[in-house]
Amino acid sequence: MSLGELQMTLSYLKFKKYKRKILLKGQVADKKTGEAIPLCQIFVADSVCSLKVIALASPQGKFEIKVPFYSGRSLYIMYVGYNDLELPFNKLK
Repeated sequence: MSLGELQMTLSYLKFKKYKRKILLKGQVADKKTGEAIPLCQIFVADSVCSLKVIALASPQGKFEIKVPFYSGRSLYIMYVGYNDLELPFNKLK
C-alpha cells in the first residue's frame, strides 16, 4: 500500500523583516482528491532531529501560525497514512 500525498495551499503569507516573523494561513488537503485533511500536525524544525509541534489543523484542514523566521528552518505537515510535506522557510522569500 502506498502512502497518500499531502498538499498545502497558503492563502496568506506575511513576512515582517523587522521582527523576523512570518504569519502563515492555509489549508492542508489530499493532493489527489482535494479533500481536506483534518487535525494534521504542523511542525517547525531547525533540523530533522528537532521537530516541534506548533499547531494542529482544524477539522476542515485549516491552520494559522506565527513563528520566528530563520532561513535554516522548515515547516512540516504530517498525518498518518501520508508522506510528510516539507516547506523550507528560505523558499518563502
